[in-house]
Amino acid sequence: MFEPIREVLFDNGVISVQPLALEQRPPGMGSSLQLVPDRTALIVVDIQRHFTEAPPFVAMRNIIPRISRLLPYARATGMTVIHLKSEFKPDMEDAGRPGSRTRQMMDGLAWSGEGQNPLVHDSPSAEIVAELAPLPFDVVVTKTRFSGFWGTNLHDG
Repeated sequence: MFEPIREVLFDNGVISVQPLALEQRPPGMGSSLQLVPDRTALIVVDIQRHFTEAPPFVAMRNIIPRISRLLPYARATGMTVIHLKSEFKPDMEDAGRPGSRTRQMMDGLAWSGEGQNPLVHDSPSAEIVAELAPLPFDVVVTKTRFSGFWGTNLHDG
């Protein structure tokens, strides 16, 4: 198990994450974050191979170690862990109408030598990174828009 970065308290089923000690705190900062595991979900969004291996997204790799330290704690407390990922049909018909924001981004992604979008269903680059691989009891939700709530079953997670 990893050591927490901040002081984390567990009392009567509630997790409290204490704020970092800062000399100049922004307004409203300073109270501990209270998480009730059976009413809280940890949602990991779009940490897929394409977004961590392809320019200009490679900077996303920097967050992976922090998420991987947090996941075991969330799971150990019984928190629901949800992996939200972008994935599309080969013909991109589910990426929105031509000209929409999602369709424009998908059309602009670097295409593989086979002429296929890197986020096509079951392609290696659409996989969640190995360091954060979902466990059998995690929930994986596929999204076809920027929002994870539009046209998905995220609210069921």
